Amino acid sequence: MKHDDVIRIGSWIAHKGKVTKEELRERLRAEGLSSSSDLSPLIKRLIDEGQCFEHRDGVYLPMAERVRFKPSEIDLPLESVLSELPFPVAVCPVSGYELNRFLSLQSFSPRLIVYAPKVVHDELASLLARHGYQPVALRKGSTPYTNDMTVFLSGLHWRTPLDRRGKRLYASADSPLICAPTIEKLLIDCLSGDFGGDDAMFEEIFRNALRQYAYNASTLERYAKDRSKEERLKTIVAKSGLEKEFYD
Repeated sequence: MKHDDVIRIGSWIAHKGKVTKEELRERLRAEGLSSSSDLSPLIKRLIDEGQCFEHRDGVYLPMAERVRFKPSEIDLPLESVLSELPFPVAVCPVSGYELNRFLSLQSFSPRLIVYAPKVVHDELASLLARHGYQPVALRKGSTPYTNDMTVFLSGLHWRTPLDRRGKRLYASADSPLICAPTIEKLLIDCLSGDFGGDDAMFEEIFRNALRQYAYNASTLERYAKDRSKEERLKTIVAKSGLEKEFYD
């Protein structure tokens, strides 16, 4: 599929306003762009080039005025430290600035949050401490004093939604992967009280995030269910006046 084809299909999606995977398949076939049943590579290219995003499983919306959430990259000194990890593990950097800008919080300003499986937290904390960092467990309702060397550690479940388009810390295929938490993970973590706040703040966060960023409502619902926040999510969406957009 050439770039002109990508733009043309993107314009068609924008005109339609919403398309299903089946409708997208038929359009690509009609234009002779795909005869395969696997549309993943073509859909990935449409998403990567900013033409659409998956709003629900198998349902795509035009990117329009939305943007893709991208946390800041990890700094090089810490990246070098994490490359010493003797086990393959996904770690997710989120800078305090990006987190605050997203959540609109000023009371909680961690330099960095690293998400990793809890079984490796002790080893990860020891590694960080040896290099002069201050590892602190991220706990609900707790915002201990932080400085420029503070790194918060949080758990990482195998079903946690992550942006896995990260980079390996070194050449080996099983080396640690630096990836980022998705917009869906941060919203549900916020809803779970991981960053403090109250219902009014949650409503403001959801209104801003769901109107500004591309997100997958199905992923939000699945992760909310994993964290036993499914009903809370429904309540916040309703109170924020986003039901039609969210469930459409």
